[in-house]
Amino acid sequence: RMLHNVDRIVRRGRVRGFRPMMITQRPSVLHKNVMSQANALIAMNLLGSQDREAVLNWIKGQGDVAAGKEVLNTLARLQVLSA
Repeated sequence: RMLHNVDRIVRRGRVRGFRPMMITQRPSVLHKNVMSQANALIAMNLLGSQDREAVLNWIKGQGDVAAGKEVLNTLARLQVLSA
């Protein structure tokens, strides 16, 4: 029931000026219906292959796949910054 309501807000809320922000450390667990509605994606250090695959699937639906793969290949090697 909650997933249905969040999906509905993300899909229809933009019509009324509502801009949801979805934040997760695991892109692979974000529901595909919700993730497909994202206009922008910020990805940091992703070690899990399933998480990189979820980002790649988003890139395939949004933009340049070749450039996306180049960026995607660097995600597992990004350094962790200390505060």
